[in-house]
Amino acid sequence: MQRKRALYLASKGFNTTAIDISQSGIDKLIAVAEENKLKIDAFVCDLRSYNYPVFFDLIISSGVLHLVSRDEWKRALNQMKSATNINGYHSIGIFTKTEPEPEDQRGLMVGLAEEGELFDCYQDWEILDKKTFAFEHQHPDGPKHRHSGNRILARKR
Repeated sequence: MQRKRALYLASKGFNTTAIDISQSGIDKLIAVAEENKLKIDAFVCDLRSYNYPVFFDLIISSGVLHLVSRDEWKRALNQMKSATNINGYHSIGIFTKTEPEPEDQRGLMVGLAEEGELFDCYQDWEILDKKTFAFEHQHPDGPKHRHSGNRILARKR
């Protein structure tokens, strides 16, 4: 869940829904939203079992899909695409296999994408922007490591 993005969209008056598998993540989002008098429909849910109750104009997913198997993230992505209004947008990011899974996170990233695989999933949409990226990262008390990924902004035709 991208807390800052959800808070920003809600602050601009958008109906905002946020899901996260982490109760503490949802609790933090709700607390900040309440402090700022923002309305966000936020709840704990596994993206693999989320049933889209409405159609959305924008779906954002970043830093999540590579944490489930490739079959599961492809299925979830297809559900997201089906639940998006015509002329709606997706902003999606996923880590790729270009950089190996960091040793300190071994076994966590079970759904790393092949380079460009995310872009292929959107051939039936208008691709507004696509990027390949790599960056260095360090978790508290962990070693520095690198991640690679793909990010796309696409509009449903």
